[in-house]
Amino acid sequence: MQSEFNSEMLSIGREFRGMSQTQLAKAASITQGQLSKLENGLVDPDSEVVAALADALEVPVSFLCQAGRVYGAPVSVHAMFRKSQQIPKKVLSKVTAELNLRLIATKTLLKSVDLDPAFKVPSYDIEDEAYSPTEIAGLVRRAWLVRPGPIKNLVALMESAGILVAFSDFSQANIDGVTICVPGLPPCVFINSDRPADRQRFSLAHELGHIVMHPQPNDSMEDQANEFASSFLMPAKEFKASCTGEKLDIPELANLKSHWRVSMQAALYRAKSVGVITDNQSSYLWRKLSMLGYRTTEPASTRFEAEKPQVLSMILKSHAEDLGYSLEQICSAFRLFEKDVVKLIPVDSFRPETKRVLRLVKS
Repeated sequence: MQSEFNSEMLSIGREFRGMSQTQLAKAASITQGQLSKLENGLVDPDSEVVAALADALEVPVSFLCQAGRVYGAPVSVHAMFRKSQQIPKKVLSKVTAELNLRLIATKTLLKSVDLDPAFKVPSYDIEDEAYSPTEIAGLVRRAWLVRPGPIKNLVALMESAGILVAFSDFSQANIDGVTICVPGLPPCVFINSDRPADRQRFSLAHELGHIVMHPQPNDSMEDQANEFASSFLMPAKEFKASCTGEKLDIPELANLKSHWRVSMQAALYRAKSVGVITDNQSSYLWRKLSMLGYRTTEPASTRFEAEKPQVLSMILKSHAEDLGYSLEQICSAFRLFEKDVVKLIPVDSFRPETKRVLRLVKS
């Protein structure tokens, strides 16, 4: 074999497929004991065993023979305002495996492309207690020259600072967002594509809070990231000025959602935290939202289009147009078959445009 067998990639491949050791061993016609030793790096497989494993996992042999570090589950798993529920081990393993494949693909693409971000990502260790999350949110807005008022496109703003944003289907794991910061790559944020646009924006701001404030995890990091996100998206002074009604009610929450591009629930949280409403008013409005069913699904009339990441698509376009890569060559570089590559990256740049044919009909 041209490259050395990587036992970690065997584990990643199995977990990405959602297979148990028993299932993979049976599919590859080996014993579970042999597979366990292979995954733990205790034995070296011969070429026939590697080929059988690759066939069972539906990956090229080169997938199992690539060098590189494999990373564990992210420390932060963002589940909006509620506390993260325990994610089943099998589900978390599958998510972690997919994230590793995305990181490998991203690192491969960045070998041929130099990113030149317009801004730097500030860093404030919240453990120093020099600033609160609210103050840090204000400092980041200033560092990135954000104008007063709503942030029109948060994805574009984060990408302008060199943060890579991508969407993934985390619906099975009930995850809103994940941040991974590893050597050799810019910060990578993965957001659940299944969430509404307002929730995606808050998750993005929440993950930005982790990037800026949490070089090391702490017990309060999720609450701190929520405070950062709320302050970053809705600065107190400007938010209070936008509450124009005599009293905050459901229609006013809908207006605030449209203006600040956050959910009605996020706007209600913010209204309480900045003193626009009292505890009693907040409790009443939460009961009202529950009665109307808006805590599960907010009105269709208040929805807005999700923001779309651009940097990864531009990198892929550069590979296709400037570097002359075909989709087949991209798949070879990723050491994956096309059916998996299309799940991990937007491959439109490598597909010929479909020509639209107009058919004239006599009237």
